[in-house]
Amino acid sequence: MAPLRRKSLLLTGYLEWLLTEALGDRISIVTPREPNRRGCQISLRVTSDSYSGPDLFPHLSAAHNVALLARHLGWDETRVTARLDELADLARFPVDCFDRFPAQLSSGERQRVSLMRALMLDPDVLLLDEPLGSLDPIVRSELQSDLRDIFRTLNKTVVLVTHDMGEAGFFGHVIVLMRQGRIVQQGTLSQLINEPADDFVERFIRAQGTTLHVLEEGGGS
Repeated sequence: MAPLRRKSLLLTGYLEWLLTEALGDRISIVTPREPNRRGCQISLRVTSDSYSGPDLFPHLSAAHNVALLARHLGWDETRVTARLDELADLARFPVDCFDRFPAQLSSGERQRVSLMRALMLDPDVLLLDEPLGSLDPIVRSELQSDLRDIFRTLNKTVVLVTHDMGEAGFFGHVIVLMRQGRIVQQGTLSQLINEPADDFVERFIRAQGTTLHVLEEGGGS
């Protein structure tokens, strides 16, 4: 099994257990194979890696990528179109690009398509697995700011996976540092920096120290 698939399964299982503890039997993981289960919906579709970027279907237009699951569930075209327009405005995606294929979009536009697809069904919880990992620094910085504005507008729970502690501090109210599938420390950015739970946390923080101290002094999120 590929490393990225193992990590996704681990995160999905952990998130389902965590939310089941909080919500009881109202929790369900929504995937294309289980689209009709009721309860708390979790989108797992905003992913990226350093080789292929967002997981979009190359033979489908941007609009069809975003609306794929909604059409599978039987949404009529009026509802699909209205939701596409709403998401384009939210994600600042140019509507005239909806007819383009992924190869015809910039890396930032492809990531916005991936985000809109995750939001299409209006899930209660978003799981973002390193969504900005494949982007160049300028595009990544712009999308970070846009994403944080989107999360604040939606007022939804977002679980964002990243190896970049600076990015975690920029987005997160609570940071969970994991090692080999186990939680090492949980808390605010300031707590992880100033009160490391063990040597691993201290080394992890030290490895990214310059960025983190700038964030801590500048206010981050």
